[in-house]
Order: sequence, then structure tokens, then C-alpha cells
Amino acid sequence: MKKIHSIILLILFLTPSCGRLYAQDGSEEKTSLRPKLKFEARLDYNHDSANDDMSGIKGYIVDLKLEGDLSPRFSYKYRQRLNKPVKDASFFDATDWLYLTYKAHRNISLMAGKWIVAVGGWETEPAPIDIYQISEFCNNYSCYQWGMNVIFSTADNQNQFYLQVCESPFRKHYKATTGNGKEMWAYNALWVGNIDFYHAFHSVNMMEYRPGKYLNFIALGNRFDLGRKVALDFDIQHRASRASDFFKDYTLSAQIAYRPLSAFRCFAKLSHDRNHTGYDSDVTVFDGTKMTRLGGGVEFFPLKNDNLRLHGHYSYAWGHNTNPDGVLRDGQSVVNVGLTWRMHILK
Repeated sequence: MKKIHSIILLILFLTPSCGRLYAQDGSEEKTSLRPKLKFEARLDYNHDSANDDMSGIKGYIVDLKLEGDLSPRFSYKYRQRLNKPVKDASFFDATDWLYLTYKAHRNISLMAGKWIVAVGGWETEPAPIDIYQISEFCNNYSCYQWGMNVIFSTADNQNQFYLQVCESPFRKHYKATTGNGKEMWAYNALWVGNIDFYHAFHSVNMMEYRPGKYLNFIALGNRFDLGRKVALDFDIQHRASRASDFFKDYTLSAQIAYRPLSAFRCFAKLSHDRNHTGYDSDVTVFDGTKMTRLGGGVEFFPLKNDNLRLHGHYSYAWGHNTNPDGVLRDGQSVVNVGLTWRMHILK
């Protein structure tokens, strides 16, 4: 706890206070520079029939979130995982995001720093603290990387288009398996759209899995609001390193969520990972893998907001996973119950 307190005090000491600045167009504009700082934690009891090390009462996530403005055009966001192990002697291994955004125009922004890799699909959208069940692909995909983004928004802000260049999420896997550290990059284009009851999260991606060798994605995330209380997600993700791979390497994910009251939510989720390309280009879902996972859960919010949450979840997986270090196993059942709390240190 001393380490956590020291980090909080350091952030508070280094954070700017309120002030008055001028907008870049020359007009005087008041901007609140007071940041928002939040502490989040989740404690779980987990029983995993395939992994005794994952069973028992455990702290799941502890993190700090900081965001604010430097001026009318510059803003920043930062999230640090305090429980995540630091590898390669780098403090930033435990950093989910750390980026600066410059609003160059009403509808154009530039971002630089560490952020999520722009791959479509609603399964990857929630923060880790809000996730109970993910596919084999998501379990083996390093989704936070350093890079740059250009963001175009439509006049009504209902559609955003992202162009991103970032480090490849497969770079560390390549180094771990070959012993060679090489520059490897990913080139991504993402559309986030809102059309009445339909919400799109679509992307095309080119990611180096070896220097000069690319794994290409078409990821189609689809969300439908079925009235005010029900949401249905359906994601299709296709991966290929050759034209002949079409729909031989893919992940399908679907979830339906029902929230009849502000204090209660329930959901059911299904995912299916398949790879029968005959190649080793995909390091997230190995060739020969065919895994399905089905589960469901409930959430209860005693304070009728997200400051306190109780949850319970169960899932069952079946099939064949050729990755010796993979997460999902045939006949695997997972029971998870837990408590999440959020404290607003600065609002």
C-alpha cells in the first residue's frame, strides 16, 4: 500500500491546477485544467478446472486513471495497472494507455502515445476490469501498443474514422521465440459508427508477425440496441497471411445483455475460435485449434452507479487447442464471483 500511496501523491503533486488560457484561434476561452483521478480495484474468487494456479481468492486488478486538459486543444489520458508485472525492466509494461491528443480541427484530432490497437469488435472494447470471459484470440493478443493515430469525425460526431500506425502486438512474441528484437509494425484503419439502433466497430489491419511478414485482419463488430434494455453484439474476425486462408482462421463472438433496472444486469456470451490454415502465421489462435466457450453472468450495483459492483459468472469451454500455452482447454469450467469498487479521488 505504501507504493500505491506514493504513486497517488506523486501524481497529485505533478498535476496542474485550474487556469485560464487562450484558444489557438486567438479568442479567449476558459478551460478547466483540473484533472480527473480515479482508483479502481477488483477482488475475485475464481475456480478454474483447468488451471489450479488461477483458482482461489485473488486481487484481479488495481489501477489508476488520470485524464485532463492542458489547453483547449491538448488533452491527455493515462491508466496504470498497479498489479501488472513489469517485464523487460520497463515501467511502461504495466501502462495501458498514456497518450496526448491534439484537436487540430473541429473534426480532426491527432494522438500520440500508448493506446489500444485499433482492431474492430465489441469483445475487445471493455476495460479489463469489466471483463469476465473472452475468446482464445483475446487471451493471446497484446492489445496496448505505442503509436500514432489520426482521427476524423463527422460533423454530427456519429462516426469516427481512425488511421493508426503502432508497434505490432506480435513483436514481443517474435523476440521471445527467436531471441531477436526487431522493429515490427501494425497499420490499422477503424470505423466506429452509430446509426440509430446499430453501432459499428469495423477495421482492416496489417500486422507484422515476423519482420516483413503480415497477418491481415477484417474485423466486423456489430451491436444492436433491441429496445432500451437489451443489447446484442455479434463480432466476426477473419485473419489471413495468404489469399487462400479466407475464413480458415477466424473468431466469432456473440453476447446478449439485459438490464431491466439500473442496479441489475445479466448477460450470456458465446465465442468460437478456429484455425485450419496449415500455417504458423497466427500466434493468437494456433493452426489446428477449434475452441468454443459458452458462459453467462449477472452484475448487481447496490449504489445504482458503477462505484460498487458485485458479479457472478460461469463459463464452459470445449474443443481442441494446439497452443501448449493457450488459455482455453477442452472441458474447462470457470466459476468467478467478485467485487469491484471505484473511488473518485479528483472529479
